[in-house]
This record gives sequence, structure tokens and C-alpha cells, in this order.
Amino acid sequence: MKLYGGTKKNIPEQAFTPMDFDTDTYKATDLYVTDRGTMVAVMVSNESTPYPWKVFYDSSECFFRTHKEAVAFCEKRFRPSVRQQRR
Repeated sequence: MKLYGGTKKNIPEQAFTPMDFDTDTYKATDLYVTDRGTMVAVMVSNESTPYPWKVFYDSSECFFRTHKEAVAFCEKRFRPSVRQQRR
């Protein structure tokens, strides 16, 4: 996974797609942005787990049972990225 801090390095959020945040075990599906310009990724595990969805931002990870729960968490705290969803 490549980590970027949007505003500090002057990298515009339009430069990112969900695929930029994929790892060997997680696939990013949605992107959001914090008030500070840091990218937030909603990700799903490739492995079977009780909490397959996670939200990754800054150095934090929050785990959820469903995509709907993960997105609801993000919508309360962050704004959607210009290139929010994986196509």
C-alpha cells in the first residue's frame, strides 16, 4: 500500500484511485478525505474474517462487518473524495 498525506505533499486527491491503496490482503473500494486532506480508504479483506471491512486513515484502522457500516462511519466523519468509488 502506498501512503500519502494529501495536503502536506501537495498531492491533489484527484491523483488517487482506490487501487492505489490495495494491499496483498485488502482491496480498496471507496475513498474519502479528512479535513486535513489525508486520504481515507474503505477496504475489504480477501480472506474470510468476521470483520472483513476496514476503514484506514492516518495510522488508524477500524473494522466492520459490512460495507454499509464502514461507509456510514466515513460519511459521518469525512467528505467523499473526487474519485470516491472503484470502477
